[in-house]
Amino acid sequence: MGLNTQIYTNKIFDTVTVAASGTSANMPFDGINCQLLKVEGFFSAQILVTGSGTCNIGALCSNDGVNYYKPVSKSALTTPSYIATGLTATGGAGGDGKYIIKDPDVPLAGWLKFYITETGGANSVTVTMTLAFS
Repeated sequence: MGLNTQIYTNKIFDTVTVAASGTSANMPFDGINCQLLKVEGFFSAQILVTGSGTCNIGALCSNDGVNYYKPVSKSALTTPSYIATGLTATGGAGGDGKYIIKDPDVPLAGWLKFYITETGGANSVTVTMTLAFS
């Protein structure tokens, strides 16, 4: 790491339930100001998934702190890039819905927000997510 050696954590979602085929509202606060915190781009996401649904978690990025956009894949400029896909309550390393996502694919941006999309189509999903960054 460079000059800023502090590690910050921020609970992004605290037991947020998303209905079948639904999308959560953006984080319930203004985005993470990466400039103020001098974020260097080191991230991990701790995620707990419960319920019978399946979900993706995506990022919204802004360079002006006002307008937020979904990042896209370099190879498919109309396809949103997610930090995690196909998450379920029976997934994860222990099969218990607990995930640590190392270095989520989040582009360099001045501000970040996150959202959840239920992709299974039949059941709701509940997510708790804490982000660590430096």
